[in-house]
Amino acid sequence: MKKIFLELIVLFFALVCSAVTDVLTEPLNLYGADHTSTGNYMVHNSEVSAVLDEKSGFITAVFFNRNKINIVDAIGPSLKDENLILSQIQPIQDGFLVSFLSESFSVQTILHLSGKTLFLSTEVKNISQNEKSFSYYDIFDFKNSSPDFYATKLYDRYLLSVSQTGISLGFSTEGENISKRVLVNNRTGVVYAPVKKLIPGESILLERVLRVEETLSDLQQYFGERYGMPLRKYTGKLKEGYGGVKIVAFTPLKQIVSITRTLDDGSFQFMLDEGKYLFQAELGEIRSELRAPQENLIELEIGKIPDPDFVYHPFLTSHSQGEVTVNFKLNMPVPAYVLLYENGVLKEKSEEAPLSDLYHINFKNFDPKSSYTYEAVAENFHGEITLKSGRLELKNPADATDDYSFVVYGDTQKYVNMHSRVVQRMYAENPSFVIHCGDLVEKGDSTQDWIDFFKSMRPLGQKVPYYTVLGNHEYNTFNYYSALSLPKGGGNYEKRWYSFEYGDIFFIMLDSNILTGDPNFAAQTAWLEDQLKNSQNKRYRFLVFHHPFWTTSQEYGPMKENLAQGHELTEFWLDLFIKYNVQAVFNGHIHGYERYFKDGIMFVTSGGSGGPLDTKHTAEKLPWSKVDVTGHWNYVLAEVSPKGILFTVKGVAKSLKPLDENAFEEEDIILDRFFIQ
Repeated sequence: MKKIFLELIVLFFALVCSAVTDVLTEPLNLYGADHTSTGNYMVHNSEVSAVLDEKSGFITAVFFNRNKINIVDAIGPSLKDENLILSQIQPIQDGFLVSFLSESFSVQTILHLSGKTLFLSTEVKNISQNEKSFSYYDIFDFKNSSPDFYATKLYDRYLLSVSQTGISLGFSTEGENISKRVLVNNRTGVVYAPVKKLIPGESILLERVLRVEETLSDLQQYFGERYGMPLRKYTGKLKEGYGGVKIVAFTPLKQIVSITRTLDDGSFQFMLDEGKYLFQAELGEIRSELRAPQENLIELEIGKIPDPDFVYHPFLTSHSQGEVTVNFKLNMPVPAYVLLYENGVLKEKSEEAPLSDLYHINFKNFDPKSSYTYEAVAENFHGEITLKSGRLELKNPADATDDYSFVVYGDTQKYVNMHSRVVQRMYAENPSFVIHCGDLVEKGDSTQDWIDFFKSMRPLGQKVPYYTVLGNHEYNTFNYYSALSLPKGGGNYEKRWYSFEYGDIFFIMLDSNILTGDPNFAAQTAWLEDQLKNSQNKRYRFLVFHHPFWTTSQEYGPMKENLAQGHELTEFWLDLFIKYNVQAVFNGHIHGYERYFKDGIMFVTSGGSGGPLDTKHTAEKLPWSKVDVTGHWNYVLAEVSPKGILFTVKGVAKSLKPLDENAFEEEDIILDRFFIQ
């Protein structure tokens, strides 16, 4: 009976929908969550697309075709105490039939796209010989996104809603068989069904709805009307008449309840349930006064809007060798794009990025025989081009010969002028990329500190990609994750730890700030071993994390790192490094330069590139200590050739007075030199 019912559902949607199901033949460039891989299935119509991963059977993307913003990492089924294994994905006319099996149950889901709604109908069937209890739930993962808002309720109904600029998603349960219980932890939502019992051969149907809208207000209106909730219309106008300005509705306690954007004439509307509300217009850092409605009418005034300007000038990161991401931040969310020039001729204009104040625009397919420049461009609210970065030099990402170089440094922190001096010296080396060992800034929650960092990293950062790790001064803040487009790995936003390859070197970038009792530490260590195990085909394996195992520094008194047992991480990681033949480890944190050689591994600390320098390296040296230098701001140059890698540590300036950033003399000396074959 249930099988017939599912077939009727398929027939019904085939008659009313005009969606198309395809197999992707090339990666999709999506904003937000990670790029979708080749070989996945996609169902789409003129407005909306949804992507299904062929390996997991999970939904990995839902987006508007016009802006390709995705805030979904995964939506998929789970049964408590049962291991679900994907058995089949069958494309149908307007969606998919996805089948999973466990030891006791089969789980079949029909996904149908109709307009801006993806309907999910799941049949759970007992395929065992005994009566079985089960608890079904959907996992809704959006850890990699940067939402303005997410909540588990709407008008006292359990409903998971997630919203950011340009897209809002709502996930709702329907029918009697699935409960309305929704929880969110670390940006992963779990939508539970109650415990059910099924006799052998019996099945049950679970129905859900996934709706995509441009704004949270539109999403709330859709579900409000769908479920017959009493709503009141509030209409308003932004006096200046600008379109695309964010309007936020608050409770009197300043809790966000809804978000929309103005139309081209500055008008806007909300559909809200009965209650008292305050409204505010937001444009970057510009805010209107909070206003209560007068007879459901709202008038807001934001004042004179300046032209767009750079808060962070363009700088580069990279997800993999041979490509770059151009990153920049503006003082307000306006249309922006990047022009890429090849041998002086315009090669590519990026798609206009979704309205934001932070932009990450990716380019690939570079010709190793060509030269490249790029230019970031932004428009004002009248559609006029008012901001250009000018043509910026881009070191060709495809220029990966057997001979290349990279630079390593750390602890740039608060001496902005000294950091700039170090950057200028590294720029003259013409490296292919930069490794930063953490403590990019003094205070991770300080907006000004991040502005200063991205200012002082020029011109090097605008020419070659940066790869960074978290230091203790970043505080693991959102400022770090939002600004830096880094390779996909694990932890927060899937880039708290990550890896990348360049030539014959495999780099593993870790967060050494995580306490060993934190579940994230176990997850990172398991991931680390997996990365080491699977990179044995590479000639080199280099590790980068902030805190070194050993040091002679006693700037703040004796430390574990002064002893042979080392930092507490030594107990968990050193044996792995030895087992999997790690050749070098790069750290920061200690504001000087140190090198140790133990168990065939070179341990290098370069933490003197902009922070106050250490003066007290007074601990007794360990037998494996090789070099210990204080009082010099420095960086490490790595020159790669088929014979091996020559590392040269260069002093940029000598400190003449502790804690005085202006008391120094410039220098150009070699502090250390070593070779890894």
